[in-house]
Amino acid sequence: MNKKAIFLDIDGTLVNHHGKIPDSAREAIAAARKKGHVIFVCTGRSRAEIPEEIFKMNLDGIIGAAGGYVELEGKAIHEVYIPKEEVTHIVNFFEANHIEFYLEATSQVYASKGGKAYLMAMMNANIARYPDAKEDLEKNMLSFIAHMQDEGDIIREDINKVTFMGAQLSLKEVQEEFKENFVAIPGSYGREGELCGELMLKEVHKATGIEIVLKALGIEQKDTYAYGDSYNDIEMLQYVACGVAMSNGAEALKKVADDITDSPDEDGLYKSFKKYGLI
Repeated sequence: MNKKAIFLDIDGTLVNHHGKIPDSAREAIAAARKKGHVIFVCTGRSRAEIPEEIFKMNLDGIIGAAGGYVELEGKAIHEVYIPKEEVTHIVNFFEANHIEFYLEATSQVYASKGGKAYLMAMMNANIARYPDAKEDLEKNMLSFIAHMQDEGDIIREDINKVTFMGAQLSLKEVQEEFKENFVAIPGSYGREGELCGELMLKEVHKATGIEIVLKALGIEQKDTYAYGDSYNDIEMLQYVACGVAMSNGAEALKKVADDITDSPDEDGLYKSFKKYGLI
């Protein structure tokens, strides 16, 4: 079997919604790599947001910040930054509209004044809803929140992407404000009745990151698989030869997918890897 390149979203795909990597996913990844395939996480998270647990899996590389950062065998080979004047525009608009946010860079995450408190409230709401998952939820969120920087000047030149939370505006209103240079997509998190989402530079998405990886490795597009569950996975699933949506994923993603597999908790990655002969 030819070497395949496999790209995995993290949240809701490699890990469940409580932040846990199922044992079946670990087994599938190890078996696929043993057969000679290469595996990358391809995530909306910046490098600074990726849990240490995933780095310990020693995957072949990272596509982070939804295509804004590409790392191959431990070395950064591509980074795209939001111009500083645009970062200023974003911060000013969100602060004026009482929207919490965090700015995602490769080595650090910079939060709005109320960003940490919003994330803590969101975590506690999830614990109340899923008390049996308390340990996993806290493990996933507390370290991330603790390492956020929310003091001093957060307007920087090394920002790849922006996440916003708790907006009372519509997605259309946010997109209208930033339509010249950005795409706004909804997130699958946040509190009921509030908009959360991501701002990404136009022409930068997961598929552009995949294209860079394939060129660097000399792997053809026909030998690619990708797995995802969210709106920022749409371009990725459309680009690869076989794009698979998780059953827990967004309906818009399922419409463009070549196939649908079960959720992380139902061993979706393992089942799909088996189905396509990757293991």
